[in-house]
Amino acid sequence: MSLPPRLSRLSSSSLPKTPPLQTLLKRGFTPTLKSINQLLLFLSHSRRFNAVIHLFSQLDSNKINPNSQTHSILICSLLKLHKFEEAEHLVSTQMSKCPDFPKTWFWDSLIQGFGVIRNNPEKGLLLLKDCLSDSGTLPSSFTFCSLIHGFVSQGNMDRAIEVLELMTGDNVRYPFDNFVCSSVIVGFCKIGKPEVAVRFFENCMNSGALKPNVVTYTALLSSFNLLGKFDEGCELVYSMKKEGLALDAILYSCWILGYFRNGCLMEALRKYREMVERGINPDTVSYTVLIDGFSKEGSVGKVVGFLKKMLKDGVMPNVITYTAIMLGFCKEGKFEKAFRLFKEVQDMGIEVDEFMYATLIDGACRKGDLHDTALYQLR
Repeated sequence: MSLPPRLSRLSSSSLPKTPPLQTLLKRGFTPTLKSINQLLLFLSHSRRFNAVIHLFSQLDSNKINPNSQTHSILICSLLKLHKFEEAEHLVSTQMSKCPDFPKTWFWDSLIQGFGVIRNNPEKGLLLLKDCLSDSGTLPSSFTFCSLIHGFVSQGNMDRAIEVLELMTGDNVRYPFDNFVCSSVIVGFCKIGKPEVAVRFFENCMNSGALKPNVVTYTALLSSFNLLGKFDEGCELVYSMKKEGLALDAILYSCWILGYFRNGCLMEALRKYREMVERGINPDTVSYTVLIDGFSKEGSVGKVVGFLKKMLKDGVMPNVITYTAIMLGFCKEGKFEKAFRLFKEVQDMGIEVDEFMYATLIDGACRKGDLHDTALYQLR
């Protein structure tokens, strides 16, 4: 069998070569298909995948017909090299002829290759449907999960739910876990539908298919924050404590954010202290939530104090942290300090974004001087 056109180009002189078959013949080597497969297998195990492709390209001209093992080694090499289109061609043309192919591994690698590595979950879903309908092969649960995560990352929740329905349908019946549940909840929150996220969680619980962990509960708490359901969020955390679940810095940060949004500054501070007393070290997100909360209330003294504590603990602020600090300065009318901080951030090599610029412009508006010299220096 000759190579597909794109594969033929891969066998050019630019590839690292094993000795051509013609040279081996002149040296007295009489190749059989078994010996060819052994050589291909050796090259594959040695991770010389380009050499596998090159050697395969010589079989047709030397009148050696590959068998299922030959094609299997070639497809494996193509997948390892992320040449997914060529691998797809061979899988579609050879799979039905070769019952001893490692079909599940091929389909998993191909679907994940397009869906994850190429960031093309649409193509991955098409292949998944082909696999389920035509080949009778059942991909791994991880393949389904990876496609769900890919669609969630793109904000395409309709497709994410479509994959989830395939995953849990009668033909597959894979259970889904906290990774899938939390991903879907976060996905609905990202597209501005936290109420759907909560309903999804409730349906999962009613089905009896899920035992939530701290990751899933954190995603649910974020949904309550977005919906303004502060009391429900607090009840959720208290129930977690009763269950004996270990809270982490991410959940505490989310909980503290809820207190800030509800105007409970001192209670937010108490929850921060509770977190520290439990031996949970605040991370960049934790400190940023605190800094942002107090900045919005104009408590610059506390903001500066948290920044110093953050740096003392070896936790590095990011652009969001510094933007929150600048907001605090601007709220107190200290535009010059905000601008100095902006220059310091630039000097540190941190890439500023449109939100930081918008904060400075808003600060100038609050000051009532859109012609401020500092603003002209931003140009």
